[in-house]
Formats: sequence, structure tokens, C-alpha cells
Amino acid sequence: MNASCTAAVAICGGALNQLHGDMRHDLNVNKKEIEEKAGQEVGATKLVKGLPGPKVKAQWGVSRYKHGGEMTGVEHVIYKHGANTTFKNSKYLPGTKARDIKSYTDEALQHGNVIPNGPNKFKIEYDTGKIIGKNVNGKPTSKIRILIRDEVIQTAFPY
Repeated sequence: MNASCTAAVAICGGALNQLHGDMRHDLNVNKKEIEEKAGQEVGATKLVKGLPGPKVKAQWGVSRYKHGGEMTGVEHVIYKHGANTTFKNSKYLPGTKARDIKSYTDEALQHGNVIPNGPNKFKIEYDTGKIIGKNVNGKPTSKIRILIRDEVIQTAFPY
């Protein structure tokens, strides 16, 4: 490498190091501002005050189902309500992934209508605002229904 190239690399490297240092400083300043506003440390397991949490405590788990036996809730949803299922019930759109279903469910847990459905059971209904599948009658729908028992999500399907 000749002298002019070496000098150019040194100049660019110095500028990048300065830029990286400035970005790191900005991130630390922003984190500190957020911590002060929230009144607590910001971290992966901490909640920031003012952000909504789920209306019902629920998580994905493993259950025994009449069709399919023991499986996770997400496996059940894809098995019974995936686009290619042979069951005659509501179905998600082709290409819907487990992460999409989890995202719809998380949104519904925060914003949906909670309906008591028996001892330690809840039904949550929510309109996602976009077509996510077809209801039991085969009509396009943007609504999701989630059934929860003993804080475990049993199923989540378009309705």
C-alpha cells in the first residue's frame, strides 16, 4: 500500500472511531434519560412504567388435545387452524408462521376484549385490523379468538 492510501485509511479509521464513540455516547445518554423517566433500570426483564401489559396472565404451554394428543399450544393452532389443515374450521392465511400467530396473540392479550369463560378460563376476542384468515364459514376475517385455561393459551384462531 502506498503512503497516500495508508494516510486515507488512517483518516477514515479515525473518523469512524469518532463516529462510533459519538453513537455509543448518544445511546448511553438516551438510556439514562429513559431510566430517569421510568424510575427504574431499563433491561430485558424490566417493565417501563406506563406501558400496557396483558389484560390476562397467559403463556404458551403444553396440553393434551382431543385431536393430536400432547402438543404445544402453537403446534395445536397450526395443526387445527393452519392454512393446509383438513379440519373443517377457521384457518389462517397461507404463509402464516408461528411467530405471526404469537404476535396476533400478544396484541390481543394487551388490547382484546376479555370474556370470563368458566373457572380459571377466559376467552379473548380482538380485531387485528388486517385480514389474518378465514372464519368457520370461509369468509375473510381480521378477528382472532384466544382460549385460555389456568393461565395457559389453549388455542388461538380466526373467527
